[in-house]
Amino acid sequence: MQPENWQFIDKNGTFRLQNPHLSNYLYFPLVNEAGMMSVITPTLHGSIQTGQNTFFSEPISVESLHNTRSARNFWVYIEGYGAWSVTGNSAKQISERFDKNIETTTIEAGLLWQKITRENAQLGLKAEITNFVPASDDQVELMQVTLKNTGKTSLKITPTAALPIFGRSADNLRDHRHVTSLLHRTTCTQKGVFVTPSLSFDERGHLPNTKTYALLGTDDAQNPPIGFFPVLEDFIGEGGNLDHPKAIIQNETPSFVDGDKVDGYESLGGLRFPNITLNPGESRSWVILAAVLEQSQAPQSLTDKYGSPERFGYWLSVTKEYWQKKTGTFCVETGDPRFDGWMRWVAIQPTLRRLYGNSFMPYHDYGRGGRGWRDLWQDILSLLLMKSTDLDEMLLGNFSGIRMDGSNATIIGNAPGEFKADRNNIPRVWMDHGAWPLLTTKLYIDQTGDIDFLLREQPYFKDKFTHRAKSVDENWMPEDGTQLRTQNGDIYQGTVLEHLLVQHLTVFFNVGDHNNLRLEDADWNDGMDMAHEKGESVAFTALYASNLKELAELISKLDKESISLAVELVPLLDSLPPSQPSPEGERSKFSPPRGEMPDRAEGGDVVDYTNPAAKRAHLSIYFETVKENISGERVDISVSELASDLRAKAVHLYAHLRKNEWVQDDAGRGWFNGYYDNDGHPLEGSKQDKTRMTLTGQVFQLMGGVASDEQSQQMVKSIRHYLFDESVGGYRLNTDFGEVLLNLGRAFGFAYGHKENGAMFSHMAVIYANALYGRGFVAEGFEALDAIYRQSVDFETSRMYPGIPEYFSQRGRGVYPYLTGSASWYLLTLVTQVFGVRGELGNLVLMPKLRREQFDKKGSATLHTLFAGRRLKICYRNVELLDAGEYVIKNVLIDGQNITCTKTDGGVKISRVELTQLPDGGVHSLAVVLVKK
Repeated sequence: MQPENWQFIDKNGTFRLQNPHLSNYLYFPLVNEAGMMSVITPTLHGSIQTGQNTFFSEPISVESLHNTRSARNFWVYIEGYGAWSVTGNSAKQISERFDKNIETTTIEAGLLWQKITRENAQLGLKAEITNFVPASDDQVELMQVTLKNTGKTSLKITPTAALPIFGRSADNLRDHRHVTSLLHRTTCTQKGVFVTPSLSFDERGHLPNTKTYALLGTDDAQNPPIGFFPVLEDFIGEGGNLDHPKAIIQNETPSFVDGDKVDGYESLGGLRFPNITLNPGESRSWVILAAVLEQSQAPQSLTDKYGSPERFGYWLSVTKEYWQKKTGTFCVETGDPRFDGWMRWVAIQPTLRRLYGNSFMPYHDYGRGGRGWRDLWQDILSLLLMKSTDLDEMLLGNFSGIRMDGSNATIIGNAPGEFKADRNNIPRVWMDHGAWPLLTTKLYIDQTGDIDFLLREQPYFKDKFTHRAKSVDENWMPEDGTQLRTQNGDIYQGTVLEHLLVQHLTVFFNVGDHNNLRLEDADWNDGMDMAHEKGESVAFTALYASNLKELAELISKLDKESISLAVELVPLLDSLPPSQPSPEGERSKFSPPRGEMPDRAEGGDVVDYTNPAAKRAHLSIYFETVKENISGERVDISVSELASDLRAKAVHLYAHLRKNEWVQDDAGRGWFNGYYDNDGHPLEGSKQDKTRMTLTGQVFQLMGGVASDEQSQQMVKSIRHYLFDESVGGYRLNTDFGEVLLNLGRAFGFAYGHKENGAMFSHMAVIYANALYGRGFVAEGFEALDAIYRQSVDFETSRMYPGIPEYFSQRGRGVYPYLTGSASWYLLTLVTQVFGVRGELGNLVLMPKLRREQFDKKGSATLHTLFAGRRLKICYRNVELLDAGEYVIKNVLIDGQNITCTKTDGGVKISRVELTQLPDGGVHSLAVVLVKK
């Protein structure tokens, strides 16, 4: 039985799919900014939670979606027929699921709500179940059930809502599950069932519980429940289960009423509503609320706010409008309306990751909530294209997570700029972490023109870990706080630029025996995690090299002759000539004794960059000087000399990589080696009749210009030959190495074609597409992006709702949807490379690389985006349907008026002043006329 594909039914991303319950692993997010995080399936399985320790419903993993019986349910007992589940979760309905002649099911879903329609023609009964989490300050999920009699006879119905209430930490799923049920204190009230555990159970230290889990409900006549089933074992009965509960099958009268209490059992939100008679053509509705409350919060306020069909409809409208507005500043109109709708879902994914972190979804069944370090920076990439306010503060706050040794905090709080000390084990250091902040900061500066952002100040993170988390400061105590201090006890603040320098200079000297940056505990590929001693990441050596070059260029744009840096950092700028110290601040360990200050501070001994041991020795001295606190003394450094030092380091790395890391196969195909394993051996090349290649090892060489033009041509052909596989959505992460590499990482223990071992891993594939566009390989870049899109929307194979997944399995199924950095990069690449709409120190550059097939029949392709605080509708007009590379920009009109543009290589530049002079509010149209070269 082949599934039908989902179809968009409007331009806002709303889609419809027939019989979604016949595809496993489908799930949908429902969430709000207040912290309610839900996941829901076509059969209303899934989970409801506000955090790791506050699961309303049972925690689930992806296999639980079809294995568990615990789900949201609404039962009706029909006189003369028996029990029927409006969600399809009765034993009888499950056994008949593959017979479409008995029941039909449809899902309609949008940003961010779901409606399931289930119709049983034999019964003459149709049910609509709508679920969403309101865009409000409440941690509540709302559900409305509407029944309509589509038959010719009246139906006498007994309705019952039923949802098991787990009411505790996810840890208790297998750790003391029964014991923690003994903590439940369950109360039946007029509107529902309340579960208030007596404790938050943790053998490391039990804590008072402050939460109440409530299932509330009313019918459309504002009738409350007439009875309750608050105990799970009573509801299912001896020999029953949640698919075949005795209380429903035998239509039992509830034994609990308003005011009754029961302690120490697994709880159920079981609400029995008054009986109804549903005549032909009539409809009746019920509103159900699943809420996580503070004990001081009055539940009556929730039922007053949401507990009627009218209030439910109002909040559904508010929520739809909220999410449309949240993503409405971005959309595209191309020759493929399906792609345009798909991008609406890609655009919301960075927001979903901000709200869920990397947890609380069925595939993401790990972690305890919160985002990772990379996520903080990469999700801002998309926000810079969709949000115009507060981004500088968000960006600035993230810099407070950087340590003075170049590593960063790994426990990230919920508040912006909140980082916490890891007081348990020595944390891992991902060596790529220092590279991402510059990429995001440069995009911010280009989009806004705020070059002085580099000079804003922020503290450094401080805990007990030093030497890039390979040593500890025995004198640090938790009560000292998590901000670096000077020797006199003041909190030290360095500029954003200084933070970026710390990140890049420390890794520059932190090299392995082959003079590439040490892999440490992993890089972007978390699976490269078993080469702690001798591992090297050639891949990210290339990214840091290009970053050093970019940072030098950014610094040169500052309208200053010198900048002030911590004196401890100066020796890492080893090629600097002497410079004059500023008089303020305390002495550092690098400074001569007082009274012996030279006229100019020395930059330090020049290090032999070709000598890895000399680099490491130089770095170890620096680590010792910043192990505990720092002097607080600053030194003024010439901007031009600082830029020169960074360029010298970049030049060294570029030359080293081109000369020493280029490999070829027997056919003469060339590419770069990307890694060294823990035995110090290169990973890539042709070995024992096997060709080894990683995509990561090529991407940053291409993106940053490390690969020469000749090397780039060879690389692109080699990568396509070895890694492109259309059946799984494009470029695989690596070839099949055919063995478990315990001297490199866990990734190679995965079956080939899954996750980090050779899957089409969307994140790196999209970054590769970005690199292809950036180096002029437009056809190849388009193919990479298009393959991911085509695979995603091919529901027969991918079995996923609209959006981009983390990767596609060996069978082509999309897995780990919603929470992936690839969404931000896809958005960024589409806007800045494909549509060619990007900033350059605050000015707007238009440099389109749209392919012929991306224009509609009239030759138009349109991007809606934000720039300079203005909403812009940028429409490229290509009436001759020319292909990328065949057209140039003839002229640009803003709101119908010609404007003066500066010609650039392949495009035009529009002064920011032209845009900021436009009236604020509304949408401004930019018509960009393309003509043949």
